Amino acid sequence: MPLIQWIESTWLDTAIRHSVATIRIAEIIHLLGLTLFGGTVFILNLTLFGFGPPRRALARIAGELMPWTVAGFLVMAVSGSVLFLSSPDRFYENPALRVKLAILPLALIFQFTIHRKIAFADPPAAPGRAALAACLSSVLWIGVGFAGKAIGPYAVQ
Repeated sequence: MPLIQWIESTWLDTAIRHSVATIRIAEIIHLLGLTLFGGTVFILNLTLFGFGPPRRALARIAGELMPWTVAGFLVMAVSGSVLFLSSPDRFYENPALRVKLAILPLALIFQFTIHRKIAFADPPAAPGRAALAACLSSVLWIGVGFAGKAIGPYAVQ
């Protein structure tokens, strides 16, 4: 693929590919971003399911978590790009990465549209709608997570 060949010819790709330390640090940072992002989504979903603080505080909780959620995602996006650059030809052929990249836009669109609308609803959304949004959010993000976890074992050699 010409795009992959071009990426492999850049100085940035070469620098990353030949630095084991950079790859390991990117993996650690990616997991830290995942922890931040996943933790905030999990807290918000638990609140939508009716656990935690009273429902009237949902919009406040969502507002306080939003910057942390976005920060966690941005950390994962940057570190994930660095990880991709460590071996673009291998990752490009990886079916698990393709599944992850297919589910990820759906999860992001859902998270920052419907999920957000329900979390910030005034008056609060009906418990059934809130629980459904939390359930769909959880399923999408678990799908992204499982696909991400499968990238390593299914790496094309």
